[in-house]
Amino acid sequence: MEPTLKIPSNFIHSIETYMQSCLPEEGCGLLAGVDNLILDWYPITNTLHDPVLYQMDAQEQLTAFLEIENRGMQLLAIVHSHPRGQSYPSITDISEAYYPEVVYIIYAPKDRSWVISGYSINEGKLKNVKIEEIE
Repeated sequence: MEPTLKIPSNFIHSIETYMQSCLPEEGCGLLAGVDNLILDWYPITNTLHDPVLYQMDAQEQLTAFLEIENRGMQLLAIVHSHPRGQSYPSITDISEAYYPEVVYIIYAPKDRSWVISGYSINEGKLKNVKIEEIE
């Protein structure tokens, strides 16, 4: 059975709005929670300001990690967008997947909405992770 990450709809919409605001660049951020349930979303600035690559602002990332820890949560997912591509990990995404325990979520625009896909990436191997939107 494919693992599932549950994300409240308000976070799904907030992430979509943020990714839209980052266009034509990639947007990125962190999702935290417990037991595969997302409880908070941390948008992080892409310091590369690039349409096909991202690098999270180190200070914003550290601040988010500290808040996640202080609130008793875990980093559950790293999210970014592919403004010009598919919601599938690029070669760069796979080679730079340094957190095998988290889900990598990719947003890609399609028509007037977004396609969302989740993956576990461990030593170059991909496994689909179901993203379940909950109320």
